[in-house]
Amino acid sequence: MGIPPREYINAERMRQATSMLRDGESVLDTAMTLGFSSSNYFAVVFRRHMGCSPREYTKRYRAQSYFVADGEAAVTGGQKANGARKKAKV
Repeated sequence: MGIPPREYINAERMRQATSMLRDGESVLDTAMTLGFSSSNYFAVVFRRHMGCSPREYTKRYRAQSYFVADGEAAVTGGQKANGARKKAKV
């Protein structure tokens, strides 16, 4: 059996939202572009699907990108692959 239409639409919106947030779009712009009536409702749906708020998602993505851009492997939790502490941002 398939999934309900609303669930499918929201899953597709979340796929697009993660891409937009990674590309630097604001939470408000992302919500409005994807047709949500408010950024608050967008945040509720995003948290339900992704397990974190849009801002938390963006923060985690940027932390991982920081290490990749610095030539280090990005791993969950913002730590280097060798287990060392995260570098301080300057």
